[in-house]
Amino acid sequence: LAVRPEQIRVVAGNAPGAIAARITGKVYFGTDTHYHFALADGTEVVARLQSRAQGEDDLSKGAEVGLQFEDNAVQVLGL
Repeated sequence: LAVRPEQIRVVAGNAPGAIAARITGKVYFGTDTHYHFALADGTEVVARLQSRAQGEDDLSKGAEVGLQFEDNAVQVLGL
């Protein structure tokens, strides 16, 4: 299964239907920031979010968050 990085939303870790994740890093790319996450089973996930103004980004390395995406964002690979 795959979900495009821009389809992933970062929400509170206890949000209904969210997948628990920990932020392991982030890379600034101008208008976008790529956030790297680790799931409880060790799976690595990358999300692409629009960059925020300096001082507005409360997503820090080590923070526990939730990840969500729409059902139709899931791609089945390898069939």
